[in-house]
Amino acid sequence: MRNNNFGCLVALLVVALLWTMMGPAALFLLPILLLLSLAGFAQRVMRASQGGAAGGRYTGGRATGSSEAFPILVLLAAVMKADGRVMRSELDFVRHFLTQTFGPEQATEMLLEMRDLLRGPLPVQQACIQIRISFSYSQRQMLMGVLYDLSRADGFTAPSEQQLLSQIAASIGVEDGQHGWSSGSSGSAGGYRARPSVDYYGVLGLSSDASDDEVRRTYRKLAMQWHPDRFSTSPEDKQREASEKFKGINEAYEAICKQRGMK
Repeated sequence: MRNNNFGCLVALLVVALLWTMMGPAALFLLPILLLLSLAGFAQRVMRASQGGAAGGRYTGGRATGSSEAFPILVLLAAVMKADGRVMRSELDFVRHFLTQTFGPEQATEMLLEMRDLLRGPLPVQQACIQIRISFSYSQRQMLMGVLYDLSRADGFTAPSEQQLLSQIAASIGVEDGQHGWSSGSSGSAGGYRARPSVDYYGVLGLSSDASDDEVRRTYRKLAMQWHPDRFSTSPEDKQREASEKFKGINEAYEAICKQRGMK
């Protein structure tokens, strides 16, 4: 408003100056001055409206491309963090889901936003409220299917993850079990299928009744045996085999730790 008043004052001063210099002939220039003043005002309104529209989108950290996408990212991150471990299989699941749902370019930006979310506290309740208000019932039901599939992306849903899923379902208004999400709604993440059950104990050469200490000792032994650095001068096929073995050993150990609540 101060800018508008200042512009009017300048226009009046210009008219007064022209009147002094040109007399009544200055009145012919008055419509032109008014048009110029209105044009400047219109530009300011347009800039303000554009700024307001941009402010309606989530701009904290990196842009996710849609205000509706942010609460989805929050819930995905919450499920990933629920058991205290973020596993590669969960990251792969989220990457596939975001790519299938939002496209590769936007998914890349959203994954960067997800990385930031995983580092700090999450506004889970606020995200649930926004989803309950903005999403249809069928959309909320499908989202619960995605979250459930994410929780078992590594072949196991931890009790802490199951508890969180039940809380989210209640908060967004989807009843636990009524529509099948809690028993597994495969395929809800754009064609992604949670991996089949893996015998993680078998990967480490252990039985399921092995003690925690046995698990740790065996893991350290196998990790040292198959560490890629030991095969840096070996043929390429041996390097590849060692890398795959090492990855499988780490994944099995993380999954067993998750199941047992080991730190």
